[in-house]
Amino acid sequence: MNTILSEATAYSIVLAVIRLTLVLGIAWFLYYSILRSSAKLQIVVWRFAVVCAFASCVLCLHVRGWGPQLYNPIPISDFQHQPPLALNEVLSTSAEKSQSTTSKNEQSDSKESKLKIGDLSKGDRNPDQVGLSWMPSVPMAFLLIYVFVFACSVVRMAIQYVAIRKLLRSSNPASEGLVTILACAVKQVRLSTSPRLLLSSSIDIPFAVGIRQPTIVLPVSMTKDFSAEDLEMVLVHECGHFAGRDLAWSFAIQLLRMIAWPNPLCWSVERAHRFACDVRCDEPASKKSPSSYRALLAKSALRAQASECSGLVMRFVQRSETLKRIRLIETDQVKPDQNKHQQTRSGRTLGLVLGMAMLLAAATFGVNHFVNGDNLFGTNVDKVQYVEMKVVRPNGKPIPGAEIFVSGLRAIKESASAYSNSQKPTLVVTDANGMARVPYPTFVIENMETGAIIYEVTHPNFVDFKSESSSLDASIQVMMEAGRHLELSLIDAQSRPVTKDVFFLQASNPLSEWNSVGDGVFRSPPLGPSESPLLAIARSRDSFLFSDLIKLPSFTKDDVKLVDIRLTPGRKLSGRLSDNVPRPVHNGKVGLTIAASDSAKPTYAQCTFWIDFVDIQEDGTFEFESIPRNFDVQLLATCNDWVSVSSSP
Repeated sequence: MNTILSEATAYSIVLAVIRLTLVLGIAWFLYYSILRSSAKLQIVVWRFAVVCAFASCVLCLHVRGWGPQLYNPIPISDFQHQPPLALNEVLSTSAEKSQSTTSKNEQSDSKESKLKIGDLSKGDRNPDQVGLSWMPSVPMAFLLIYVFVFACSVVRMAIQYVAIRKLLRSSNPASEGLVTILACAVKQVRLSTSPRLLLSSSIDIPFAVGIRQPTIVLPVSMTKDFSAEDLEMVLVHECGHFAGRDLAWSFAIQLLRMIAWPNPLCWSVERAHRFACDVRCDEPASKKSPSSYRALLAKSALRAQASECSGLVMRFVQRSETLKRIRLIETDQVKPDQNKHQQTRSGRTLGLVLGMAMLLAAATFGVNHFVNGDNLFGTNVDKVQYVEMKVVRPNGKPIPGAEIFVSGLRAIKESASAYSNSQKPTLVVTDANGMARVPYPTFVIENMETGAIIYEVTHPNFVDFKSESSSLDASIQVMMEAGRHLELSLIDAQSRPVTKDVFFLQASNPLSEWNSVGDGVFRSPPLGPSESPLLAIARSRDSFLFSDLIKLPSFTKDDVKLVDIRLTPGRKLSGRLSDNVPRPVHNGKVGLTIAASDSAKPTYAQCTFWIDFVDIQEDGTFEFESIPRNFDVQLLATCNDWVSVSSSP
């Protein structure tokens, strides 16, 4: 889909929320298990959890381990080698009949084929055209709500940022005395660079702000009402936030909360992380006099007004948390050393943290591969197995130098479906005995084991071979036939050589690559005796030149050269939709297919297909500038809520 508003996007968001639940659930379990331990350990847990949470969200868009599988279908050649799967014979009109002379063909160039696609019926909406309706599906409704709330969170953060910038611009630099106190505080926390110190009359509580430019803002009233010792403890606390990079991590946590807002486990992560940071910064600030620092916290809490938390700043106190911080501050009396029981309990706690952290990493990244190649929560789709292949001639002699690669896969459970090789196909060359050990993925996609491989074998002197095999436990034998090369020289309607932008369409070998050997001569890959006719096509500015259907001479082992194959401009085809389709027409397209064959009743394999698409104009008209002559045409027209069902040529 070409738009982000899709059900697949909603599905990925739901999976991200589910994965995030596991990650944050383990993080909260760790947090409460070490609640009475060091604040530094709590901070490590939360920051590790944030990294894993972001990784789990990102990996939901990647094809690995546990999550949605995004794979590419087998690619279709740029040179139109097969018809669209949904093309029905809803419109067929006889093209211009074969002309016996060139003059008759030139006369027909001035004529335009005109078609009218009639009786269009109103049908279901094309699933590939995502439109917003008044009755959206459940995933789309969830996605719209998610985007709306996320946008509101972004606007809210932007408003906070503008308010902080305005406050900093209106603040005044601190006096020399306060700068001296700040220098002492910087030395105590071993901060490499001194932050900027400002004074403001618009605030009641000090706070630290700024990731690139650290800044501490003090209330003007605090400089008058508090002693120098109290101010030094405040500055030591705020400098501790810069030393621990608390502001950067707090911003990351707030961003996570904005992204994963549907998950309630992330709503309080910012508060828990900030509280642990405050407790850690209280340790150096209260080192000289714990009782004075407790009194400072209480006095500051009385001055503080109730305000919401912001991930952009770190306030000195929060009213709701002040009592908890006061209780955690040590008293003036020196505490006795921890006994052996406490040391043992701390060791067990540390072991629990390390073990759960490993589980958290495994649940998030899903890259812990075991002996059998599976990870903890999903299948290792990168696991590779090998199959032995032998390439021989019809007489059984080995063919060295043949190139083999696996282009497609079939799953055991879905043998009727073919998938492209999600890994980059490895090209393997046969040895002197014609043997090769060819790798292929063990799994097509997650939990879908490979049951058959689609492989291709090429050699400069043998006809390209493409087949599939489900006998992957035994050696596969490939028999290649010697081929001949076909050389063509092309000219246009004025008998001028055509040397650029040339390609060839052939039903029996749709992906063949022809090489230019100079002087306007093109050389084919090795061709076998049962090769079907081909079309030569050249791009001429905005249109195409086409040859007649070229029948190959009877097969011989010698190369064949055909000279002066004439390319003529294709015919123009125009038409319009029936009058019952409302104008203006929106999102309209017409698909065209031409099945070229020299057989009266050709099979699918005997047809060489030319496929083209054009947009329908708002007035319902459409036009193909250049299409091959002398073949039947099939058209399919669609627009918003309409699809063609019949036509009147």
